[in-house]
Amino acid sequence: LVGARAIKLTLADATSPARAHKTVWVDVGYDEVNPEGVVLPLDLLVTGAGSKIEHTFRRVRPTQVAFTPRDGGLYTVVLSERHHNRWLGVLEVKVAGDDRLVTS
Repeated sequence: LVGARAIKLTLADATSPARAHKTVWVDVGYDEVNPEGVVLPLDLLVTGAGSKIEHTFRRVRPTQVAFTPRDGGLYTVVLSERHHNRWLGVLEVKVAGDDRLVTS
């Protein structure tokens, strides 16, 4: 189906909570897009806590993507085919706030 959520996104380390200022790794699975497979380009969009990260993959299908949140809050990761079947994957990631001490 065109526009189906056929790309699987999962946290690479589901045992540790995501934290602000720490890289969050997301595994990408394409098992549900067979037999056709995805067609490049793929667009990555990460939004949350007042920030927006965008990247386009033109040469390779990523098996992992990463982002570094600046603040705590709910982040949404979307990886989508720009054309073809417009398949996509969506993952919501809860990010804990910064626990570093602030001194003046």
